[in-house]
Amino acid sequence: MKKTLLLIVTTLLVINIFAQDPENNLSHEMWYSSYDQNMWGPDWAYGIDVDYSIFDFDIDESWGFTEIQDILGMQLGIGFQIGIQALLSSTFEAHGFYTGEFDLDYPILTHL
Repeated sequence: MKKTLLLIVTTLLVINIFAQDPENNLSHEMWYSSYDQNMWGPDWAYGIDVDYSIFDFDIDESWGFTEIQDILGMQLGIGFQIGIQALLSSTFEAHGFYTGEFDLDYPILTHL
């Protein structure tokens, strides 16, 4: 009984091995697509878009005095006021420098 079962299993395996077609290919036509690829590197396209404030000063100073005296029942005086106001700033700006990007969209044929 064991020999008969072993003979049947072996026969089925041999028939299965030789029954397969070596030219059995599976082909698929597909589209390869990729978008927003960096032209010069592996990551996304990047650009320089910077605004740096180098310095920013706001000067608002004022000085003065007021002197009032009573002379003969009247108030007499003098006042003096002086001031300076200045806005000093400097910035570095760079906009619009991009490395470039491209999109891919083309057909490929895949054999399995």
